[in-house]
Amino acid sequence: MFIPPNHKVRKVGRFLQALMENAQKAWNLGEHASIDEQVVLCNSRKCSYKQVLKHKKYNGILLYSVNDPVTGYTFAFEADRRNNEEGGRPGFAMRLCEYISGEWRRVWMDSAFPTIRGLEAMYDMGIYGGGTIKHIMGFPAELDELKRPMGDKNPVLKKGEYEWRMAPMKAKADGTERKAAFTAVIWHDVGYAKIITTCHQPNATMVKRRQSGVQGRVDRPCLESISEYNKNMGGTDQCDQLRHYNTTQRKTVKWWHALFFWALDVASGVNAYTEYQYDYIKHNGSKDGMLTRQKFVSSIADDLLGEPQGNTKKRKRSKQVDNHLAVDDNPKSAARRRASWIVPNATVRSVIVSQRSQRNNFQFARHAMAATVLCTPSATMNGTSCIAPWLLNRGNRDVMPCFQESQGYAPEISLQCT
Repeated sequence: MFIPPNHKVRKVGRFLQALMENAQKAWNLGEHASIDEQVVLCNSRKCSYKQVLKHKKYNGILLYSVNDPVTGYTFAFEADRRNNEEGGRPGFAMRLCEYISGEWRRVWMDSAFPTIRGLEAMYDMGIYGGGTIKHIMGFPAELDELKRPMGDKNPVLKKGEYEWRMAPMKAKADGTERKAAFTAVIWHDVGYAKIITTCHQPNATMVKRRQSGVQGRVDRPCLESISEYNKNMGGTDQCDQLRHYNTTQRKTVKWWHALFFWALDVASGVNAYTEYQYDYIKHNGSKDGMLTRQKFVSSIADDLLGEPQGNTKKRKRSKQVDNHLAVDDNPKSAARRRASWIVPNATVRSVIVSQRSQRNNFQFARHAMAATVLCTPSATMNGTSCIAPWLLNRGNRDVMPCFQESQGYAPEISLQCT
């Protein structure tokens, strides 16, 4: 019994498989496609799928995907479960190619995926393959010898120069010939690019490249295979960029939430918006009036949340009423008066109210924790400045009832000041 690879992912395997199947039903890939890796941010200690990626910005779960090079649409993907039976990255590439086989598309990969045997197997599935390749994966040794260390003053190939070789494919195991050939090329640009394809002749072309000390870009000669690789290899990177614009990614201790957030970002911010763009332009003839990506994702979120339930009115913040503040019809003057009661000396941390500090003119302080004012009457106030003043009389130390009920009485009262 065949079990889809994504079903083997714990917790969310069937959800990921359903997402991929719906993506394949809703979109048709063009002539070109790219295969590369995506990283799902995850730092959970309990996730056996997490990998420490020193060459990436963050650690997480690796997914390998087939993407449209123009829109970044994710057509197929598979999670890396860190299982030795998966065959490494070339094995992932072969399984992903099964979803797009039979239509002679041109699939581009970076150096971690293509091998000579893998490109032959892709040709048998009806797929042309190509990409950068390592010398241990079958790149011709006579071309690999032309590579020189960076900074070499006398390189064999000057910048913009290239060398190529062609070789026919081997016959199948049953003796059937493969009517295709490998085209391998090494090209000196900023560094050395080693590319191999099964669908190109060694035809020369020109590409625009930046050059130090020259404003703008300059034309540099290369082969058609290099030019097409540069144009069509960035589909997965574009998907990564688009899904981060309006991401739902949140910090979580549950590792499968990271895969769920990744699926939401790809489904809404990349795939669904790509389909929306295509349908809108098809029916209206232009992009005028089309929703932006942010508004489109927001509309999807509103649809998923549904109609609001219950009372949706915002509750008004209750106003704090301080019965120990002076009564005034004008709130601005009351605020100014309250500010004037604060002890002006910022170095004062407490005010000790005792018998020795009680004089004809009393000092006012504000209690920082309770946001109330301690005030005592002076000869000019006659006790009319507060509704319920905290009063300490000079002789018998009697306390007003409001203070006695709320705070209690103490011979020495320490008040924190702001």
